[in-house]
Amino acid sequence: MSCLTLVGRHARADHRHIGKVQQASYQGLAENLAAFYAKAGRRGLESTNAPSVLLRGRPMSLRHAIKQLVPPEMVVQMRTAVS
Repeated sequence: MSCLTLVGRHARADHRHIGKVQQASYQGLAENLAAFYAKAGRRGLESTNAPSVLLRGRPMSLRHAIKQLVPPEMVVQMRTAVS
């Protein structure tokens, strides 16, 4: 909570770089990857706005991360949640 408060203060002081500060909607790597994929689809995997994935400090392709870490049923559930 103290981190959220501190970042929120910074955002209000310098609103050019931080648009909004709030608690994350999705907690965990798999959940965040599923949410991104549910929203962006296959085209989103190649987007310049696509997230970078590090696993144990090493870069991993987004496509491989989703295939390895996100169960297909989670993507189906997330498509319902984000629509």
